[in-house]
Amino acid sequence: MNFTEYEKKFCIEFTDMIFKHKLSIPFQKPVRPNEDGAPDYYDKITNPMDLGILKNKLENNEYTNSTIWKSDLELIWKNAMSYNKEGTPINSVAKKLDQKCKKRLRVIPTSEYEGWKIKLEYENRKMLGFLSEAPKESLVPVLPSLSIQQC
Repeated sequence: MNFTEYEKKFCIEFTDMIFKHKLSIPFQKPVRPNEDGAPDYYDKITNPMDLGILKNKLENNEYTNSTIWKSDLELIWKNAMSYNKEGTPINSVAKKLDQKCKKRLRVIPTSEYEGWKIKLEYENRKMLGFLSEAPKESLVPVLPSLSIQQC
């Protein structure tokens, strides 16, 4: 199955968002074994991947669908967690970004309608979380005073 136009646009925008994330700096370029203090990196990591390569492959139409793109994105975090020991900064950041990506990429929209629906569900979860944090007594005076015309 090939990319839909909307699906590819989504993948490009998501890749850009992750690339711009302040924690993504160590994953933007290939590992340089000597400069990065990882002399045995390519002995242990046989299929290296980074955000720059991911971005270039998207721009050069080397991905035929979002499943392959997502697999390469996940490979970035997998490699970092595999090479860097548990509890090290790179391992921890890779875990955090992996969790963020898995959460946001449970469903990759293939149409504008699906994209809109996913955004709406996301905003709804945020609002429910916000409301669940509100002090209970603060909601009581506000809610009864709302009328249908105000909503």
